[in-house]
Amino acid sequence: MTLTRAVTLLVLLTGGGFACHDVSDPGLADLAAPWPTATAAAAGLDSVLLARAVADAGAIPRFRALLVARHGRLVVEQYLHGSGPETLNDVRSVTKSVVSTLVGIALDRGQLAGLDTPIARYLGDTFRLDAADSLVTIRDLLTMSGGWYWPENSGAGTAYNDWIGSADHVQYVLDQPRVDAPGARFEYNSGAAHVLSVVLQRAVGTTLPRYADDMLFAPLGVSQVAWEPLPEGGVNGAAGLKLRAVDMLRL
Repeated sequence: MTLTRAVTLLVLLTGGGFACHDVSDPGLADLAAPWPTATAAAAGLDSVLLARAVADAGAIPRFRALLVARHGRLVVEQYLHGSGPETLNDVRSVTKSVVSTLVGIALDRGQLAGLDTPIARYLGDTFRLDAADSLVTIRDLLTMSGGWYWPENSGAGTAYNDWIGSADHVQYVLDQPRVDAPGARFEYNSGAAHVLSVVLQRAVGTTLPRYADDMLFAPLGVSQVAWEPLPEGGVNGAAGLKLRAVDMLRL
């Protein structure tokens, strides 16, 4: 598999995750190759503004890395507050974006039946699904509209902590009270994102780390990855993925 990269990207990596800004350019480069470097002037960037960005980043205690690339060349690679080029950073909910990307790959390869396929097709032989759960589709999980009560984003919400401490991370989600029909309303739900990762694994017939390595990370040239393990086996499909900053830039 050959992957290419849009040539202008900015990665801001902090203790809580990252933000990425992508400005399109017609040039393409081999994602798996080492990043060639360039000066700000050679890349057509303002060196004064870049220096100011590095200084501003250094003033933020949780800021770990600032990388800027343009036209396929790395212009800034700055590590801060004890971080370094080999540091594996916990990217938290970016894990969800990786899983969603893998779902897209599986759909493209025909390994998933389609976005509107009920999750019962992949979970019904192992987990308890009521009538409404059986109507939840892959699309509903991708759009976080499964319909379960899940106060994760409220100020006093404990949904994530209660879920991560549970004994069965799929059944816990399925057993939550229902407040909406599947597909009716968005509600941020890390547990549902993990359920999606389990559906994906069952569809493709391998583990999430193996599928990610084969289908995404290896083609991107990403070789250093860590997943958050779960007590019952498997890994967290909602958070806890760890990557180097330079590999976040590849993504």
